[in-house]
Amino acid sequence: MIPAALLALALAAPVQHAKHDHHTDSDDDDVEVEVQIPDIDIPEINIPAIDIPRSTLPAFRLPSIHIPSGSFLVSTNKRHQKKDEDEDNDDDDCDEDCGPEAPMAIPPVPPVPPVPPLPPNTTYEREDRNGVHVYRPTQTRPTTRIHIERHDDNDDSDDDSASSRAQGKGAATLAVKGPVTFRVSAQGGNVEVVTTDRPQVSVRLDGHSDTDVSLYSYGDRVEPRFKGRHSLRSGKLHVELPKGSRLEVESMSGDVTAQRLGDAKIRTLSGDIKVTQVGKLDVQSISGDVQVDDAAGPVRLHTVSGKATLSMRSQAPQVEFQSASGSFDFKGACGKDCHMSAATVSGDLKMALASQSSFELSYSSHSGELRDGLDLSVKKSPHARHGTSRGSLEGTYGKGEGVIEADAFSGNLTLSKQ
Repeated sequence: MIPAALLALALAAPVQHAKHDHHTDSDDDDVEVEVQIPDIDIPEINIPAIDIPRSTLPAFRLPSIHIPSGSFLVSTNKRHQKKDEDEDNDDDDCDEDCGPEAPMAIPPVPPVPPVPPLPPNTTYEREDRNGVHVYRPTQTRPTTRIHIERHDDNDDSDDDSASSRAQGKGAATLAVKGPVTFRVSAQGGNVEVVTTDRPQVSVRLDGHSDTDVSLYSYGDRVEPRFKGRHSLRSGKLHVELPKGSRLEVESMSGDVTAQRLGDAKIRTLSGDIKVTQVGKLDVQSISGDVQVDDAAGPVRLHTVSGKATLSMRSQAPQVEFQSASGSFDFKGACGKDCHMSAATVSGDLKMALASQSSFELSYSSHSGELRDGLDLSVKKSPHARHGTSRGSLEGTYGKGEGVIEADAFSGNLTLSKQ
């Protein structure tokens, strides 16, 4: 109603044409029209309030869904479903011809990247302390990579296939034809091994005279048993072997002592090792100390935190020492055909060398010092010999016939006269 009244008033009002401008120079005509609309009183309109009823939704519960073990819910679209059906139709005979589905292959763990090469501009500063030349590196050096592995032989011995055996209470003796390889495992007991001129293998378990002890021979290998068990649990095992025999020991926390052996291979976790007059020696220890007196063959000592000591009556053979925080003490001569390699991260290296020694030294360190008590002829070589890192310090003692390679990340190397 209101819009209609407004329209009627507008039509009834007088219209004045202000002006008409005709432009002859243009194709379009512009017309201006003025329309006057009188003031109109618009009555107020009261719109009553509207009550909107509240709608209450009834409460509802989601139904529980039970998924049986081993099943999965997979959502697919029609395009993928049709593709799968086409592939199934093409491979109808695969269940019989193709065999079981191959398991998913797990990709291998990528290898650890190698340590970057050492820059060639490492220099050493010399300082004299109480008549000893001390050389200190002036540039950061990489760490020595230490690799410790625990020997773990599979026990493939079959007591029924043994060629010979002997048993007794607390002790046993087995006759043999010559040198043997004696293999023993100990969890908590100590092992002591000596050699004799008798062609026999004898064992005695001190403090356990009522324990069943047996010896089994498999060709030239002999192994003991303790109440039918392969490992010694407690007590002290005393072993006698023919001269020239070989020893293999694995020990958890017991000590190992051996003397006058042909070769020895010893693995311990926390037990101490003492070997005297041995041929070839291979030792790996976690936290036990290692003491070696006189070795005729190559010596390999790998430790984590124990102290290793090597004393030689004659010229040292090939010696390899590696440790994380353990130290290494050497006493003896190093001359022709001698090759010693000693590497540690935080332990110290000490070498007391006999006057007849003749060797070339290659030394590298991050923060350690070379304490020279031999008055070496020292030089710095950008291309070190004998496969050592670039930038290492080199020195010569005597004619330089042997080789000593020392690498201590934060430990010191001390050279002195024996």
